[in-house]
Amino acid sequence: MIDATHGVMLRMNRRALKRLRPVLLCLVCLSSLPAAQARNTTLVLPVEPVLRQAATRQLLGQDVAIQFGATLPDGAEVVQQLVEGHGVAKPYGPWNSHKDNTLSDDKVCQLALRQALADMVQMVRKTGGTALVGVVSNYGNHAMSSVDQFECHAGDTKAVVDLKGRAAKWARPTAVRTPAPVARTAAPGGGEEGSVEPHRKPLPTATGFAAGDDANAVPIRDEGQARYRHYLTLPSPKAFVVYASGGWRFFWNDPDAMTKALDRCAQEGKPCWLYAVDDRVVWHADVAKRIGNSAQLGP
Repeated sequence: MIDATHGVMLRMNRRALKRLRPVLLCLVCLSSLPAAQARNTTLVLPVEPVLRQAATRQLLGQDVAIQFGATLPDGAEVVQQLVEGHGVAKPYGPWNSHKDNTLSDDKVCQLALRQALADMVQMVRKTGGTALVGVVSNYGNHAMSSVDQFECHAGDTKAVVDLKGRAAKWARPTAVRTPAPVARTAAPGGGEEGSVEPHRKPLPTATGFAAGDDANAVPIRDEGQARYRHYLTLPSPKAFVVYASGGWRFFWNDPDAMTKALDRCAQEGKPCWLYAVDDRVVWHADVAKRIGNSAQLGP
């Protein structure tokens, strides 16, 4: 009885294998085909348009100077020989989940460069440096030195920019070339007036909550207070907002700085309030008296 059952099972297994033979052969054929080649387009693009973008200035700040090209500038004292940046950006995102109308290679590469520089600038700050110098493209550890161009590798799903440079102390005034600040005169209660392009909205009244240059009074964590100190060095018109979560955001050299800062909070669905406009503190300890949306700024 056992032998008969075994024979039946053996015949069934043979029939099953016979039916599966074409499928197995197909899989073998597919495995022998060469792998599809992923797109890796090399682009060499100008640096300057990226550095001039407001979003780049907002992300990088202006406390760290940036110099492209392998040659070190005169007067630069290197404090760290190697600073690396790896920037990755996608041609689509949450706003475009179906991957249609994706960004061009050039645009995605600009985003990747911005991210790579942001990583490097942060590292320079940690070393106590004031400049990122000797910046060259370094994809696959193959350096490409240029004073005004960078190398990017773009595919269907992402673009990659790899950079390397050095952290240094260098007495250069700004990291990104921007219009020079115009002369200003002190306004009552702190703050500044007299810019060529003043705020488009009326300046809120100073509240006396704190002195404009007292970063320790800003109701955010230490890192945010350090960024407020940097904010104080930037040209007006400018505005600094504090989030209910303890975060912060600021815009500068922009006559719509107040509106943009508050509208960005609204777009994110996160409550925030104006802390300072130019160097004038407009913050209230009483939440009901704070400015939390652009409609409160008046016509």
